[in-house]
Amino acid sequence: MDKDTIEITKEIEEIIDAENHIKELLATKRLEELQYYINGELSQKYLVEKAVHNMIYTEQPTSVEQNAANALAFLGELKAQKLIKIGMKYIESKEINRNG
Repeated sequence: MDKDTIEITKEIEEIIDAENHIKELLATKRLEELQYYINGELSQKYLVEKAVHNMIYTEQPTSVEQNAANALAFLGELKAQKLIKIGMKYIESKEINRNG
């Protein structure tokens, strides 16, 4: 794996960890901690991506549970984008090997 693919893979692992953390907090009804995590650490980590996401999805959540659902949807989209990047890099490398 090249350096970019390794970095993207690490980012995907971090996204999965964030998804699991949200699900755990939600399942154990630690709603105050969940809200703090989503609005604090998670929002800061993905500041630019969150801004773009919020420009597209303008409806604001009215509960912690809705906020968690939105955060999970956001993380799912972000993960899909990263997986697409890895897939495109793989296809490109196969085309270079085939043509080179």
